[in-house]
Amino acid sequence: MIRRTPKEILELSPEERRALKFDEACIHYEPRRNFTQEQIITYLKENDFRTSRRLMANRKVGEPTVYDAVKLFGSWRKAVIRAFGEKAIRYNRHLVSAEYVVQCVVQFKLWTKVQWEAAHRAKPVAIPSFNQIRKHYGTFVNLKAFAEFYAVEPSLSKIMSLQAILGKIPTTAECLKHNVNIYELIRKYKGKCKLNQALRLLEKNETSSARRKRNTRKVSSGL
Repeated sequence: MIRRTPKEILELSPEERRALKFDEACIHYEPRRNFTQEQIITYLKENDFRTSRRLMANRKVGEPTVYDAVKLFGSWRKAVIRAFGEKAIRYNRHLVSAEYVVQCVVQFKLWTKVQWEAAHRAKPVAIPSFNQIRKHYGTFVNLKAFAEFYAVEPSLSKIMSLQAILGKIPTTAECLKHNVNIYELIRKYKGKCKLNQALRLLEKNETSSARRKRNTRKVSSGL
């Protein structure tokens, strides 16, 4: 059992505090050691302690505590920033957006459940749990399907704009000339022919949508 001072126990989250068993052993504390900021930073980096929970669960007697880090840096957050940088700060699960989740798939190339689970275990401070996937997308299959669209949407918007300017479906050479990532779209739609079919359908849908808007405006102005 790791000994903690009353102050350390009071600084725990309610969940962590409820998990503790208070017995007579709690009155025996570790001898307090004085650490420098450099020692704390080295300790956090060597053990990849990016969360206070991971440190408390794995530290050995005599090693720095969360309280040591807070005492030297002012807060646990500041200690982690000094050791790992701003990006290492643990996300707030209540503020994780649907866009953040899909960005994780695209940015870190987490295209399978196995890859996601491994990434979450390795970096729980950056990759949310499956609860966030269920919350925002229902299933990983839905998330993956949306992520594929999310990844190519900028290129798709560019090629559609180019198509409107040229008055025809752009060739591969024309796309490359105008910095459109045509090969990404070809991979997504499994071939140039299927991509062209999709572009024709999208153009037809946009034309129909624009026609409906014009008719709506005419009806409204006539009332």
